[in-house]
Amino acid sequence: KKISLSVTDANGHTEEIDSKLLLCLVANGGYYGGGFHCAPRAKLDDGLLEFLTVKKISRYKFLTFFLGYRKGKHIQSDGTLHRKYAKFLDYRRVKSVVFHNIGNICADGEIFSFDELALSVEEKAIRVCIMPQAK
Repeated sequence: KKISLSVTDANGHTEEIDSKLLLCLVANGGYYGGGFHCAPRAKLDDGLLEFLTVKKISRYKFLTFFLGYRKGKHIQSDGTLHRKYAKFLDYRRVKSVVFHNIGNICADGEIFSFDELALSVEEKAIRVCIMPQAK
């Protein structure tokens, strides 16, 4: 799906992304679903979100990525990407992410519809505010 979003890093630099993506993940914790280790470097209280995107890739390449992703092998302990995923995977730790014209998202297994969605965290604190707009 083509997605439009703004990502702000810890230094306050904002980057606009307008691209077709297979997967876009924003996480504050390291795991989701049935034990997927999607964000192996995540810390709940550090004030940063894990931001990961996967470009459109073949089914075969996705399958090989998926196996490593499930186990948390896509990101190494020093924060660099595993070399076999580096061509189609983008990973960074960010302060906030704003999705524009998003539509439907899955948040912890529930589907929500949004026109715009802003996600951010603060160090040692968290405020969750979900205000869906009718479509």
